[in-house]
Amino acid sequence: MDSLTSQTACPIKAIPVEILLTITQYLTTPELCSLRLSCKVIEDSIWNSFTEEFFSSKQFMLSPFSLHALIRISQSRLADKIRCLQIGTDQILPLEPNRADMTSASLDRYLQVNNLYAAQVMLLRTGKQVKLLAQAMRNLPNLVKVVVRDFNSANKRRRCSVNTSIRRSYGATTSEMAGAEVSIGAWSIWANTDNFTATVFYSVLSALGEAEVSVKAIEHLSKGKSMNDDSFALDLTISPEILPVLRGFQMFHVSLTLRGDTAPLWASSDPTDPNIKQDNFYHYRHFMAFLQHMPNLRSLRINVHNGDSAEASSLLKWLSLPILAKDPHANLNSLPPGLPSPVNLEKLEALSLGFITAEPKSLFSVIAKFAPRLRKLELWKVSLPLLPRPPTPSPGDPKTSAWEPFIKRLITIPHLHLEEIMIGCMQERGGFLIRLSRRPVLFTDKQAAKHYKGTDWKTFVEKNVIPLIGPSLFQDDASDNNSSDSDESMDEEAHEDSEEEDLEDDE
Repeated sequence: MDSLTSQTACPIKAIPVEILLTITQYLTTPELCSLRLSCKVIEDSIWNSFTEEFFSSKQFMLSPFSLHALIRISQSRLADKIRCLQIGTDQILPLEPNRADMTSASLDRYLQVNNLYAAQVMLLRTGKQVKLLAQAMRNLPNLVKVVVRDFNSANKRRRCSVNTSIRRSYGATTSEMAGAEVSIGAWSIWANTDNFTATVFYSVLSALGEAEVSVKAIEHLSKGKSMNDDSFALDLTISPEILPVLRGFQMFHVSLTLRGDTAPLWASSDPTDPNIKQDNFYHYRHFMAFLQHMPNLRSLRINVHNGDSAEASSLLKWLSLPILAKDPHANLNSLPPGLPSPVNLEKLEALSLGFITAEPKSLFSVIAKFAPRLRKLELWKVSLPLLPRPPTPSPGDPKTSAWEPFIKRLITIPHLHLEEIMIGCMQERGGFLIRLSRRPVLFTDKQAAKHYKGTDWKTFVEKNVIPLIGPSLFQDDASDNNSSDSDESMDEEAHEDSEEEDLEDDE
């Protein structure tokens, strides 16, 4: 009996799990799947590692094929492995018939593609995507974060297999294999006036409410034009189930887009005029009201694409407004009529601002307002207006950038005890009228960013940030306009890993 047991025992059981994981990390995804199918002992040994790599964060799209796959996963033993659910703004494009070349194969492709297109359109027009999402979310016990994204990120997995250079929504590749073209972006391809990202965003919120599921974080990732203020118009009499979802969020990271008809931030004849007009609150009225329903936020990130107008600075000014009384209605007396009262956000510990062109006073006031409880601050690709020209500038002397006095003032804010600070891709903004341009403010050691974790952030800034801030790259003629204003160089993926670490720390 002992002899028979020794002959049939699997020798792989004697291999330490660490050795197996070292071996499998060199396999491509298809090879890893084949190995798992070859031996139950191997499958059991690498199960936790496999599910962590492939299912801890999973991306789907709003199509019947993709959402039914999500439901099947939620009904399997993989359900408790998903912690981050990502929903892409993928849209299947219809295929026009080519009457000149309508062979049997092209006809089959035409019918198959348009069936996929019709299925997605019907799903969205009837609102059934909310029910399917809710059905899946009810069965994901460890879900802590939902992401809406309008671009495909680079695949961070080291496995080199076919079509894995980018991470895509489940179902997108299958649709393309059937001959369809799948586009991912913020705007609806089927209706030019529709913001498809907003449709996906509210589908997620409604599904969480219908499923009565509370998650810690919601994030919107975008690389360009995304949700404008109209996207945050909220009527809780129609969707009351959304309110407890919003109140449960501890993390809200969002990308905003300004309206296209906003005026430049510096519309006066003097681009260095510090008196920036602040009467554009109404352009963010819906977003302000939306933010009021999130009193438990601990982490807030706002990226403002196309943020080179007075509305961007007005948003900061509203965020910085003090709470004058416990009764929120009493605070409205200091605001123009129809605007939401200021937000307290008494639990806010992390603040991140990106892309935005800010008036220094408003930016400073926002940080000062939340200083007593703020522990993490990120300023990423923020632009400050040029400093006023001295009355008698000395020829050849380097011009001081706007960032040096701002950061010197930053470390003087009372009760600001940061444990982490990151300042990167600093910029200045200047020019006359519509001839605005942006210039980077470089660190003299050529690093793009300065990042510090610890208890002595002020010493770090005094010794490793302020002395290394380079001069302004604007010449005396501030109308030079050769720099690119594209936000594509600022990758929102850069913060994804740190965000996942923050969530894990909270668990």
